[in-house]
Amino acid sequence: MSGVHIYNYGGFALPYDVNEPRPSDLNEIAVRIDDKNGNGVMDANDRIVFYGKGVGGWKFNESVGVYNWDYYGHPVDKASTSQVLHRMMYPYDDTNYYLFTYNDQPGKRIQVIPSPQLPNPDLPSTFTDFYHFEEDHYNILASGTDWYWERMSGARESKTIAFSLPQNLANGKTKLLFRFKGGSGSFYGDNEPYQYFFKGVINDQVVFDTYPNAPLSSNNSTSKIVTKDELFAVKGGSNELKIDYTGNLDGCEAFLDYFEVILQRPFIAENNFLHFRKLIGNNVPVEYHAIKDITKIEEIENHPNLRDPSRKAEYLIITTDEFYDAAEFLEHLRETQVPNPLETERVRLSDVFLEFSSSVRDVTALRDFLKYAFENWSDTLKYVLLLGDGHYDYRRIQLTEFPNFVPPFEIFNKGEVDSREADNFYVDFGFDGYLNSIKPWVPMGRLPVNSLDEIETYKNKLLAYSTSFLIDPDKNEWQMHVTLVSDDQNGSAGSNKELSWHLKPTEEIDRNYIPKKFNRRKIYLHDYEQVAGGLGRWKPKATEDLVNQINRGTLLISYFGHGNPETWAHESVINRTRDLPKIHNVGRWPLWVAATCTWGKFDDATRLSMSEELLWLHDIGGISVLSASRPVFVYSNTVLAKNFYKHLFHIGQGNLPSRRLGDALFLAMQTSTNYQKYHLYGDPTMRLADPEYIVKVESVEPDTLKALSTVTITAVITDAQGNIRDNFNGYAVVHAFDAVDSMYTNISNINLHYVYPGGTIFKGLVSVTNGELHSKFIVPKSIKYKNDRTGRLSIYAWSEQTDAGGYVDTLLFNGSQEGGNDRNGPEIQVAFKDVPDFFDGDFVGSQPTLMLELNDESGINLTGEVGHRI
Repeated sequence: MSGVHIYNYGGFALPYDVNEPRPSDLNEIAVRIDDKNGNGVMDANDRIVFYGKGVGGWKFNESVGVYNWDYYGHPVDKASTSQVLHRMMYPYDDTNYYLFTYNDQPGKRIQVIPSPQLPNPDLPSTFTDFYHFEEDHYNILASGTDWYWERMSGARESKTIAFSLPQNLANGKTKLLFRFKGGSGSFYGDNEPYQYFFKGVINDQVVFDTYPNAPLSSNNSTSKIVTKDELFAVKGGSNELKIDYTGNLDGCEAFLDYFEVILQRPFIAENNFLHFRKLIGNNVPVEYHAIKDITKIEEIENHPNLRDPSRKAEYLIITTDEFYDAAEFLEHLRETQVPNPLETERVRLSDVFLEFSSSVRDVTALRDFLKYAFENWSDTLKYVLLLGDGHYDYRRIQLTEFPNFVPPFEIFNKGEVDSREADNFYVDFGFDGYLNSIKPWVPMGRLPVNSLDEIETYKNKLLAYSTSFLIDPDKNEWQMHVTLVSDDQNGSAGSNKELSWHLKPTEEIDRNYIPKKFNRRKIYLHDYEQVAGGLGRWKPKATEDLVNQINRGTLLISYFGHGNPETWAHESVINRTRDLPKIHNVGRWPLWVAATCTWGKFDDATRLSMSEELLWLHDIGGISVLSASRPVFVYSNTVLAKNFYKHLFHIGQGNLPSRRLGDALFLAMQTSTNYQKYHLYGDPTMRLADPEYIVKVESVEPDTLKALSTVTITAVITDAQGNIRDNFNGYAVVHAFDAVDSMYTNISNINLHYVYPGGTIFKGLVSVTNGELHSKFIVPKSIKYKNDRTGRLSIYAWSEQTDAGGYVDTLLFNGSQEGGNDRNGPEIQVAFKDVPDFFDGDFVGSQPTLMLELNDESGINLTGEVGHRI
């Protein structure tokens, strides 16, 4: 049995700070093997003895004499506590794992040390013992790592807790510690002057009372410490703690976190067992033994050795055992994509935990693994995807029915704004322990899927998206359209200034950060009529227009304004449950970018966010989402959005196809807590479906486009260097727009100028042959007749292999041309949705949908003016 080995990582949380020491590999634990008959075989009466412990526990810092770790085992100011020993909880797991293996190499064994013969041995009569009492039941914000025991609310409430101590106690110094947390005022905007008072009674003896001079306020925390030189209040055996709570407002809510008892005990065994601790020095060796009662043994397959430096990956997909096989499609897709294939590898999260935290689900192990791969694998790591949903309840205290496939990185703070989830921690390979300064070293994304069906849905979308120019049956040239949505001035702050918070950055992004080649569609809520609804104010026409834009197809949707996980704006311009059933954008999936609060809060499993569902919806929804998981602020949102679009579209660097989404967000990221809350939901290595090549418009004649005049257009397909793609054969949609509408508004003495795009003048399909196209159309009478060169021509072309796009935005639609009197009306073909080959006299359903096909040599007026609303 000499080849028996046992390994473990120690049972305390791994340090966040990459500079703090940690095991470089699994630590081997020394064991003692009791081979009763000496036959070298593990028989029924033989045993393996080793020192084992659970996760967490009391910790002592010998180098400085005081504890310098926080409650969960992460570094804090050394002066923050004077207690030599401190109890640490483990935030990520309740179970410690010891790994057994057997091979032909001798294992580490406990060495026998002769008992030292000391002339004057220390023979104390008592020792100090430490007792920590805590249960975790409540997470106030559904966020962060903090949990609380007892909840007290309203004006008055009492809680009684029974606890036990050993029967034999010694009279000596006693310390009682009680920790409380205010709950009210934790959510943004709740600024009431909450105050709480507590009285602690143990065994009918009052040990502290904070009334009236020491209230706890709002969402703060406090500790009440009582120290006596003699045994005080507590007794051996059964005890009872009563907490009397008083709040100054009916809306008050407060929590007991935990309490501790530190007292003196004699060296008297109870039930033939004596557990004691003695803080010693002078290099006195101490031997610890414990017998591990193994109640659950799991066989571990040969692990993949993630520390092998010969491994290589530019793109790592971190997922669970359940999703590992299903993720193979993405590995294959990225390794075979042309151009720019990526060396891609899938890694099971269980293997990460096995090798970097001895199977304990410590999320810092994931960061440590990614850092190791970045620094030691043979390829340079460039992208990371977390494939699987996750939530804040690491130990499944409340969310027992919801798997935590790929846990998020939760950050504790007392308020809703700063208690957050920050996946970027996993790719901050230089993190120094300051949670406000997290910054990624490589791009990353998350696909918050919960089932194989959801992976299959996203797989089908992603595979189809790469050739989207071939699957759009309506040829809506959606790849050339972006949709900009802006909230109005009616917000929670009650200030008209809010309009400038939303409209101004939207217009700045329109002018300076989105390429001119894209056609704009704008939905600005302040220009829509407000009506009363069942749940308050509503702007139904804005909702209708947005849903129609989505269904027609748009490459990108950008939103600035208020929001929550299920809706945008107080007027609910789009709502998850109400509006997603109305969306029918098969094959035309946009990137959604939402500069708003909590629309991407994926880590609360009890409340589905719209950002998540857009990815899962079968054949409809979105291809990727950039949104925030917590409350965020306007200025930082604006900076992030501008930088994201700047890098996504290579602003200032020429007419180039868009960057990979992960690269654009990575380049836009800065070190602030606001940025930590934003996440890319989707594949970070994907690119938008904007055209690969350029349509160069060579001529538009005549110079002034008059009503009833014939316009002639010539264009060619080129690459970024201007070389004509003479092997490009296919089709193109030619789309002409009237002059723009310049708008002005003054809100609270703030002058705002914004622009609405002109209406459609012409839209038609033409052929592309050997990289050239020609088109003609007749200008309708229903133009604006503005002496303003802001008319626009947009062309989208596609072949069986690729696509191209181009524009001219200096057209002048003005004046009229004599003649052109067309008296022949269009040909009209009548059909019904359920009877496409309708003939006069055929039966139709009780609620038929009429469909008309119009054909006219001079074209059909699409301007939308009175009499021409088609």
